[in-house]
Amino acid sequence: MADQVDRTVLPIRRPPFAGVAGKTLGDSQPDWGLIGHVKPPAGAPNVLLVLIDDAGFGNPSTFGRLIDTLADAQAGLGS
Repeated sequence: MADQVDRTVLPIRRPPFAGVAGKTLGDSQPDWGLIGHVKPPAGAPNVLLVLIDDAGFGNPSTFGRLIDTLADAQAGLGS
């Protein structure tokens, strides 16, 4: 299933559920294809994309936020 996923546009859309969701567990069938191992295409760059939503203004940061962290103290000492 991983080779059927369109990776040219982000976010990658989840494939439709192909199992059966019944009223009880006995009436349901899982869709194990949704859990398959995802492999990048050949030659794909090594990129990590981090999206943070609703973080607010009080989050810890290394430089210039409201909450000082250990990294802020070390940066101030130049180490």
